[in-house]
Amino acid sequence: MGVRQVVFFPFAGGSSQSFHDIVPWLGDELEPVFLDYPGHYFRQDEPLLSAVPEIARDAWNQVSRQLRPGYAMLGMSLGALVAFEFSALAGRHHLPPAALVAISAAAPGRAASRTGLAHLPEDEFVRALRARYPGEPSAVVTDPLVRDFVLPILRADIGAFEDYGTCEHGVIDVPILAIAGVHDGSVSYSDLLAWSAHSTEPVAVKRVAGGHFFLGESGAQVAGDMREWLDGLGLPSAKPSSAAEFWPRVEGSGR
Repeated sequence: MGVRQVVFFPFAGGSSQSFHDIVPWLGDELEPVFLDYPGHYFRQDEPLLSAVPEIARDAWNQVSRQLRPGYAMLGMSLGALVAFEFSALAGRHHLPPAALVAISAAAPGRAASRTGLAHLPEDEFVRALRARYPGEPSAVVTDPLVRDFVLPILRADIGAFEDYGTCEHGVIDVPILAIAGVHDGSVSYSDLLAWSAHSTEPVAVKRVAGGHFFLGESGAQVAGDMREWLDGLGLPSAKPSSAAEFWPRVEGSGR
């Protein structure tokens, strides 16, 4: 059986380093492919993007040349919406993903109800951000050493997320597994079920322990659920890969 690639799409303010809690649990059959959005982490000197479709096009330009047929995607929060747009773009380029795992994300059609943060004054923005998405990633904005650096990134990402809620959203031909934490007040069970309106393929829904940023406590479970779900889809085997093929590419790209 071949090794299936999994492309990771970070949450708002996140980066290629945001998935350290799940990667050790992927196993030998899943190969991580990381990316950073412009203005984030390895690409901090590049201008930030302000629209989900723009971020998806940039992601395609980053990783499309290394993708093999049968790859899957995992997107968290904003990243799930970017992955959704990426899927449509990849389909038009005749290299569609085999599956999408959407973590801590309301379906595209439900994003319109998550508005009102991006254009708030700074202190109000910080308070509202921490109230909606409690956890370490949003708490860093209270650290004066990182606040000035992180806030513009978060504001741009949240703005892209909120603007996406006003867009028309299509349908992809990709099975979806939608997962959220049981204590995530920003993503309801109905928000997860709503993903079924955006795919012609089966959509599975699951809730796990934790809040919006639940991978720290549920990373092993999510990785196991993802492997089991992918196996259950009966997808064709991915093209074989080897450590010698994969690791030089990752190390050479800094990802």
